[in-house]
Amino acid sequence: MAAFPRGTTPTLKFTLPFEAKQLTSVYITFAQSYREVLTKHGAEITAEGNQLIVELSQDDTLLFRPQSVDIQIRAIDAAGNAIASKIITADVSKILRDGVIE
Repeated sequence: MAAFPRGTTPTLKFTLPFEAKQLTSVYITFAQSYREVLTKHGAEITAEGNQLIVELSQDDTLLFRPQSVDIQIRAIDAAGNAIASKIITADVSKILRDGVIE
């Protein structure tokens, strides 16, 4: 996964080995230092083909410290099975001017 700076609005795309629409419930969790920082769920996640797409806001990325962030997808499929991805790591880089910009 690519790096992104704090205070930006990245669109993250996760490729699955099957059609994403097979999932009935999806959670994408971001953690740093083994603590949950942010979780996206439901309408915050778009399923297109075999991809899950989540857009992060400036407020979202400002929650992260400038270090690596662990990301994991957990979901329920149409058969009711609970599944979890491997943990993915992305680097969050620092910014000079903190806060949301307009």
